[in-house]
Amino acid sequence: MSSDVVLVLWDPSRHGTPKSFSDVISLWNNLEDVEDSPSERILAFAQQVQEQARQNPDDYEDYVDMVDWISEQTTALIEIDLPTDDWQRPLVLLAEAAMACKLVGVVESLILAFLPNGKILPSDQALRWKEFKAFSNESSDLPRNSKQYKKLVEPMCDLLFTKHGYTKKILPAEWKDTVSYNKDHIYYTRDIKIGYQEVSVEASGREGFFSLSVGVRVFCNAVDNIYTKFEFKNINHNTFYIAFNKIKAAHSSAILATLLAESRSMLILLILRRYFSLF
Repeated sequence: MSSDVVLVLWDPSRHGTPKSFSDVISLWNNLEDVEDSPSERILAFAQQVQEQARQNPDDYEDYVDMVDWISEQTTALIEIDLPTDDWQRPLVLLAEAAMACKLVGVVESLILAFLPNGKILPSDQALRWKEFKAFSNESSDLPRNSKQYKKLVEPMCDLLFTKHGYTKKILPAEWKDTVSYNKDHIYYTRDIKIGYQEVSVEASGREGFFSLSVGVRVFCNAVDNIYTKFEFKNINHNTFYIAFNKIKAAHSSAILATLLAESRSMLILLILRRYFSLF
C-alpha cells in the first residue's frame, strides 16, 4: 500500500535541469505526457536502489525488484510511490540515489526538490532535509514498520497461544490473500467439542503507532451441516465471529493474556457457551 508521498524523477541530460523550484514545477508539467525509455542514469539509479533494498528488505521491500519495474516504464517522468509504513527511510534512500545518479527529483506533497548537484530546493528546505535525514537514519532496536513489528510480536503470540492449547496454522499457498485469509496475519486454531476455534492476529502500523487486531471465529459442525443443505448464494462457514480491533501496542501483551486466560474466566467463551447451549 502506498502513502500520499510520491517521488517524481527525470533525467536532466534528456529533459532539462531546473535552476529554481518554479523551474522544477514548470519542467514537471511540460514532461507530464512525454514518452521516453529509461536512460542510463535512470537504470543506474534503479540498480543502486535495488542493491540497497535487497540488503535491507525489511526497510525497502517495495524496491527489491526496482530494475525490472524501471525497465518497463515508458514515460519521461518516473513516479515512485512511497510506502504507507515508514516512508521516511525509503525517501532518503531514493533521494540520495537519485542525486548520486545525477537525476532531478521532486516530492510535491513535501514541497521539496533534489538537483543533480545535490542542491535542495526551495533553499530554505536544505536544513530541514538535513535534519530529516539525521532523524530517519537514527539506529534503534525497536520496530520501524509493520513487518518488523510482526517479527517482534509473533514469537510472543506463539508462546501465549500454544500455552492455551492452540496450534499455529500455516496457510497453504492457495489460501493466501483470499476473502477468509491474509498472508500477513498470524493464525491459531484449537479443537473444541462442537468444532474448532480460530484466532487471527494482525500486527500493523508504523513507527510509534503500532497495534494488534485480534479476531476470533468459531466453526460449529452441527450448524455447518444444516447450512450446507441449502443453496445459499454466499457460503460462509463462520458460525460465530468477533473482532477486537486496534489493541494499542503498549498494552497488547496484557490484553492478549486476558483474552487467552482459562476458558471459564473468558467473557468471550462464556458468550459462546450460552450461544451454543442448544448443541
